[in-house]
Amino acid sequence: MDVIALDAPTDAQIRAWHEVLAAVHAADPVEPAPDPDETARRLLGAEPG
Repeated sequence: MDVIALDAPTDAQIRAWHEVLAAVHAADPVEPAPDPDETARRLLGAEPG
């Protein structure tokens, strides 16, 4: 897996990270499934968390 630049992740990096989150969620679905748009907002710093 590539390193995601914290200051400017590419769309491809955001999609790849979302795939990781979705895979983790599938293995342990305690919380609601991650949303791709929410993943992007968090990686781009538009949302706390």
